[in-house]
Amino acid sequence: MKGIYVSKLRVEGEHYRRTLQFDRGLNIIAGDIYSGKSLVLRLIDYIFGKGKINLKVQKALDLYCDKVFLEIEISGKIYTFRRNLKKASSKFYIYFCELNRIADFTPKVIDKGAFSNFILDLLGMPSCKILRHKRNSPDRQLETISIRDIFRFVYIDQHDLGTNNFLKNNVENKARKNRPTFELITNFIVEDKEGIKEKIVEETSEVNNIGKIVSGLKTYLSESDFMTLEDTKIKRTFEQEKLDNLIIKKENFINDIKKKKGEVSPVYKQIIGDIRDIIDKVGSINKDINDLELDLSAKKQLLNTYIKEKKRN
Repeated sequence: MKGIYVSKLRVEGEHYRRTLQFDRGLNIIAGDIYSGKSLVLRLIDYIFGKGKINLKVQKALDLYCDKVFLEIEISGKIYTFRRNLKKASSKFYIYFCELNRIADFTPKVIDKGAFSNFILDLLGMPSCKILRHKRNSPDRQLETISIRDIFRFVYIDQHDLGTNNFLKNNVENKARKNRPTFELITNFIVEDKEGIKEKIVEETSEVNNIGKIVSGLKTYLSESDFMTLEDTKIKRTFEQEKLDNLIIKKENFINDIKKKKGEVSPVYKQIIGDIRDIIDKVGSINKDINDLELDLSAKKQLLNTYIKEKKRN
């Protein structure tokens, strides 16, 4: 892991500018209780992605300043970072030059995530993601180790020393990343170049989704009445027999009518009406049977999928 050397820190406003110079090696920030010693460290931390500074407490900073600059050196190359204190504070500005030359350069503007990746690349550290379970879900998700996680090991809050909250141990979403972060710093972690962790997340999600489908299918199958299709087929056969009998009666009446020279009987009209009703019933029953057969086919397909998944697991 390469080192970061802080060269200059500047706070700036429309009518105010103050720059602090740092030397290589040990720098001691001295002053009385209200001299702003902690603010110097807080501003450096802010440049590297810390949350907003409370300007209600830092009243002078709020009154006179709106930007913070930090000049650093990594592997012999100079970079200047800028972050606004008030407007657009979520953006990070990168100048590929010394602080006193930024007027001649156009900065690269990126968000917090991209800024973290940029710093990690400069330090020669691989992108590292850890697997974790989603809250209230069997699914897995990936969580990225950022420059902020690394800063916990090299930029320690003095108030956390000697307490149970050392390295933010009492903050769940930070504490769980401490071990893999330490492994990354000490080069004990292997870079996931093949994207195995991403595949684990995808496969876990797919398996859980199939599990939900299978569970729903099992419940549906256990509550379904599989005699419905057979009952409907029996009903169709019964109605078809009634229809065949009526058609025979119809033919007999037609023969009688022909013998009586076209005389139409009320009984004949009734039979014709009955035939039409039964034809409609048979058509409706046939439709129900087709729907049930399609439904049963879908159930069989889902059941086969369930059986295959059981064999795989």
